[in-house]
Amino acid sequence: MPPPDKERRPPGQEKAADHDAHGGGTKDSVTEDLNIARGIAAAGIPVAVAYPDPEGQTASGRATGYALRGDWQHTTANPAYVDAWRPGLALIAVMGCGLDLVDGDPRNGGDLAALNGIMPEVLAVAATPSGGEHNFVRSMGVRSRDGVLPGIDVKAGDGDGQGRGFAFIAPTVRVSKTTGERVAYRWVKPPDLSRLKADSAGGQRLAALVRQAHGSRGQTAAPFSQPGSHSEGWTDPDIAQLIREGIPAGVAQQPILRDVIARLAGQGYDRVACWGIWQAIVDRTSITKPEWPWGEADFSDMYDSAVRKYGTRPRQAAQASQTDVEPDTLAARLLPGGCILDVPAVPAAVWGDDDDILWAEGQSLIIAGPDGTGKTTLAGNLIHARLGLGTGTVLGLPVKPGSRNILLLFMDRPQQAMAAFARLFTEDDRAILNTRSIVWRGPPPQDLARHTGMLAHLCMLADADTCVIDSLKDAALKLSDDETGAGWNQARQIAIEAGTQLLELHHPRKGQEGNRKPAKLDDLYGSRWIPAGAGSIISLWGQAGDPVVDLTHLKPVITTAGPWQMTIDGETEIVGIDRGVDLVEQIRYRGKEGITAVVAARLLTGTESPGKAAVEKARRRLDRKVAEGLLIRIEGQRGGNHGSNHATWHLRAITESITEQSRAGQSNHAQEEPHQSRAGGYISTPGREWDSAGPRPGESPLGYAQRLRRERAGATP
Repeated sequence: MPPPDKERRPPGQEKAADHDAHGGGTKDSVTEDLNIARGIAAAGIPVAVAYPDPEGQTASGRATGYALRGDWQHTTANPAYVDAWRPGLALIAVMGCGLDLVDGDPRNGGDLAALNGIMPEVLAVAATPSGGEHNFVRSMGVRSRDGVLPGIDVKAGDGDGQGRGFAFIAPTVRVSKTTGERVAYRWVKPPDLSRLKADSAGGQRLAALVRQAHGSRGQTAAPFSQPGSHSEGWTDPDIAQLIREGIPAGVAQQPILRDVIARLAGQGYDRVACWGIWQAIVDRTSITKPEWPWGEADFSDMYDSAVRKYGTRPRQAAQASQTDVEPDTLAARLLPGGCILDVPAVPAAVWGDDDDILWAEGQSLIIAGPDGTGKTTLAGNLIHARLGLGTGTVLGLPVKPGSRNILLLFMDRPQQAMAAFARLFTEDDRAILNTRSIVWRGPPPQDLARHTGMLAHLCMLADADTCVIDSLKDAALKLSDDETGAGWNQARQIAIEAGTQLLELHHPRKGQEGNRKPAKLDDLYGSRWIPAGAGSIISLWGQAGDPVVDLTHLKPVITTAGPWQMTIDGETEIVGIDRGVDLVEQIRYRGKEGITAVVAARLLTGTESPGKAAVEKARRRLDRKVAEGLLIRIEGQRGGNHGSNHATWHLRAITESITEQSRAGQSNHAQEEPHQSRAGGYISTPGREWDSAGPRPGESPLGYAQRLRRERAGATP
């Protein structure tokens, strides 16, 4: 590994003035730190990026200022993950995979001299922002434990991957708890990874001390203690794994459920939320004692017992205020102004292509419509494609597959929604559904517009990069109140910033005059802040159960798609679309006259007076056909004696045929009498230099076609 920088300050004294304002040190030192991180990952020790989050905390309640993926304990070791780091982000290394951390915090009386005689070989040393010292040793095969001795914590993980901890590593920047300044973690002694496989007996003695602190000499799972303590028992990632995979075979099931419910109750999850998580775990567990009822009454006994024993406390993630945010997490979100130039003009599409983007990354999609018009069905088709199944397209537009899980919040008639989704999948898809999708049934744990961090927290628990909200009226109460609308928009943006793509199902206003189809954003139910914060809004319209419904793009990402007719197969739930107009066929039908962008827009939109955006969209679609070699564009002219004329598009084959015919019959055409064009001008006049009987020497077919077009309009060359 590269040698440490000899000129760096002593531990804890490196100030923010020496560093980039948004993380890390000088350019050279940051490059060195990132290379060290890649070397750690290449040695088999997972390294991952963490994003700023004012509500970020460890499982034991310690504020970190960063949000970790829900399954960070099971991150794979891949040096390429380090490439995702940017200034303002953090890097963590997962312990128990080759390295363990011995953390001495002098603020809490931590003195590593207390470990003299039992401390194993130290392979790396890092200075912390608060003046402490991180000593990295070989993994000892024990679970993490805080307070092994006063002020000394051990972050580790056993051979089964249980009880893993993590360590922030350079170039992560945090606020020093001693000086209040932003300081970077710094390698005092970079890792000597060549020593990872060496034999050492020193680790056995420290491991014995850690087991003693756990209260057990063996390596079995630690007993569950009161939630909110520094217990390394059931953490949020552990619970997320149970939700995804169920209780492992061969493990006592009732005690685990009892511990999990106690943990959740202690974190402030209410009865409804705990019941939903209970159901998710039970659904994925192979029951060893079917005679045990596994019902709501049994759950209630456990929940009530947990509340009596441990009490409850407000959820920090859902209720933290801005005044509780550490300064470093706020500073990390203040970016240099040049970042606006890094935003692409055309956003990446979750669903769509360059011309028709219906769902963009980092922007929520709302699908609105009356009951029975296919909202859930269309959402199911999108999720089918996000899982990488089928053709990868919906309504003829590509859908980008997701990389993590999908969280399905079935809050509105969950049985009906699940049945609609089920028709899109087969038994062969069970494995991917079990590993890549998480279902929540029934009301949310809290009003998601009032507890604005809860949606993001649920997505984190599910490790979801996609979340379907079915539907908004069930996610929050009193949607017509602007306070609720603003709260929902904040919840939406928090979840999006945490890395989740949102698909929201919604309804139009009821009782509109004449039961008319929604034509503007105000036609959707609820506060104006609900559509205002969405990136794209689709309206479906028809009668309940109709096999064909109208699809209108009420709010476009860039340009408006459609309107289209969406078909729904009642047996398979697969949706299709009648895009209607084929512009190439329309031009073929019109022959030599071709077509203008305005006429094409009229055909595409079905309106006599299409707007400028519709005309421009038609123009781009025609130009794409030119690029594909199917059409030729002949430019129009402005002004002149005979007025303006618009550009027209023609079939390439017809235009080239005209050119060839003109070449062959040039001498005959030269003898023809002049005749009047439709525009009133005269063409093909014998003896004139600009006679259109054929192309001039060196004139291309396209140049000739454009000249011919001008002559037909009566303009002089």
